[in-house]
Amino acid sequence: MALWGKTDALVSIPKYVARKALFDAATAVDTTAETINILSSGTGFATGDAVTYNNGGGTGITNLTNNSTYTVRVVGAGLVELYDTYDHAVDTANTTGRINLAGSPTGTQSLQRTGAANAFGDHIYNGRQIVFVDSNEATVAANKAKGITGAGWYAFITYTDAQSVTRTKAECLVAFASSAADAGDAEDSVTVDRAITIDTQPTNVTVDLSDSTTDTATFSVVASATGTGDLTYQWQKQESGSGAWANVSGATAASYTTGVLTVVADNTDKYRVVVSTAGAADVTSDAATLTVQA
Repeated sequence: MALWGKTDALVSIPKYVARKALFDAATAVDTTAETINILSSGTGFATGDAVTYNNGGGTGITNLTNNSTYTVRVVGAGLVELYDTYDHAVDTANTTGRINLAGSPTGTQSLQRTGAANAFGDHIYNGRQIVFVDSNEATVAANKAKGITGAGWYAFITYTDAQSVTRTKAECLVAFASSAADAGDAEDSVTVDRAITIDTQPTNVTVDLSDSTTDTATFSVVASATGTGDLTYQWQKQESGSGAWANVSGATAASYTTGVLTVVADNTDKYRVVVSTAGAADVTSDAATLTVQA
């Protein structure tokens, strides 16, 4: 699928710059209302935008991880809340998944729309990326599974719902009877029809605390993707007896090692990982069970 902003062969430079909102953390962060005021930055975001948080080297906002991605909900002029998933952010009747902004942050900090989550820059329609699908791409099984029905311009998004299931939405804006790819369409390195494959799934781990060699557990995944671009990882944990999955803070590598384990707190917990890359639907691994023995 080709990027709207790169179909003009006469222009060689990018057509967009990722929006970045700089704010004075000491005055812009309201830990009571759990909002950030970016009005003075002159940069606007829309509900559903994915943004990367950076503390600028100052004291960070408690419960936000530096250089991690969150989803925006606009709640007033220049006021934004941050959510853990797109699905939670756009469900404006509820505050499920809202990040509790706390602490005493300092310095100039920023939120910047991410290339990974908004792979097509500022070419957004109702919170979705605008992509062109040619007739050959429309026949790819992976694209059909995402709701692509034929050649044309689509509004497309990949998101995680409240049950931590990866979903896609595709809306055909303009359909074509035949492909226009041979008449000036310019392919680029960011493609929605990329695919991620998990080559080696996480496996169950048993930790015997009576064996003094270890009191932690390590889970790993091996994944690959078609095309170019780095893979990113987010490990998730399901507490024993709970149906909800939650992101593990800082667990963003291909492997994750737990902290010190106890039988009461950790036995039968489950772990999985969400693998992402620009231009492809996120893929969630199988769940692996942790058994902790005394």
